[in-house]
Amino acid sequence: MMLLKRLAHRRPLSQDTRAYLNTATIALSLMLAYSLFTHILIPATHSVNPLVLFRSGDVATELNQYVRFYRKDTYLPGGEAHLVKRLGCIAGQYLQRQGNQFYCDGKEIAHAMTRDHKGHTLPVFRFTGIIPEGKAFAVGDTINSYDSRYWGFIDITATERLVPVI
Repeated sequence: MMLLKRLAHRRPLSQDTRAYLNTATIALSLMLAYSLFTHILIPATHSVNPLVLFRSGDVATELNQYVRFYRKDTYLPGGEAHLVKRLGCIAGQYLQRQGNQFYCDGKEIAHAMTRDHKGHTLPVFRFTGIIPEGKAFAVGDTINSYDSRYWGFIDITATERLVPVI
């Protein structure tokens, strides 16, 4: 209460001070907005569940972390894209394919479809064994995701870790 009384009796700010504070507020707001827009990522497809992710700038290293990476592939629109996926199995873990099911250390992580939504045959990655150092098996959170089930491992050093926000 004393603070409110003291603030009520303060001298009004000069016009120069108000102009300076307004300019500083606008500059800080623009810097914050720029920072948010360069670090916030909204996936272009529904292959992962988070709607908004924060770009950490770090390389992903742990199981189930979301990642962003660049891929050239004839199945992608335009033949190339930045993709957002989740690390379903990482270096040193045992990846097993049984039929069209993929397992990481015995836990089911993905089911590969044999045809896409247009009826085209999809290539299914063939591998059973320990994932090599520096590699990872990236999966989407939906069955329709185009991911490692079809094209194999990604290079972990070429990923950017994403942190789910929403």
